[in-house]
Amino acid sequence: MQNIRTLALATACVAALCTAGAAHAAQAAQITVDMHLAAASGPGKDIGTIAFEDTDGGLSIRPRLMHLHEGLHGFHINENASCAAGTKNGEAVPALAAGGPLGPVTTVKKDGKDAQAHKGDLPGLYVHYDGMAYTPTVAPHLKTADLKGHAIVIEALGPAYDDAPKPVGGAIKRVACGVVMR
Repeated sequence: MQNIRTLALATACVAALCTAGAAHAAQAAQITVDMHLAAASGPGKDIGTIAFEDTDGGLSIRPRLMHLHEGLHGFHINENASCAAGTKNGEAVPALAAGGPLGPVTTVKKDGKDAQAHKGDLPGLYVHYDGMAYTPTVAPHLKTADLKGHAIVIEALGPAYDDAPKPVGGAIKRVACGVVMR
């Protein structure tokens, strides 16, 4: 009889630990952002989602996107929670209302050299030959709380980890945008 009670108690403890572990995992902050093509008339066609989740290694980024051009794209958290188009120098600019990349410019190491980066700079987004982006990545310096109240912007022409980033509305074309509400 004592063995049955011990077994029941051990089983209850294991179940409680599993439940607590599952509850802790469920509490991990996760945000899913709906992404749209950026157009001169404002947000366009829905192209999928990007899931962001806090992990021990930083911000996990899991895109599920389609209808993009193949290759590496710039990828940023931008200052404002808007994907509206705007006008600059008399020309319509897609997602101009998103503002520039989040945070001050700081010096980081890239390929062993000093380079300029913003807090909102994310690892490059790779789009496969079929127009789909689904390769996960991690931004070790960020967490989901950093996303709230901002826009996620995807740019053509590769990442803007450049010693002389181009200004908003410059030669870098914004191709997609999504808003993260507070």
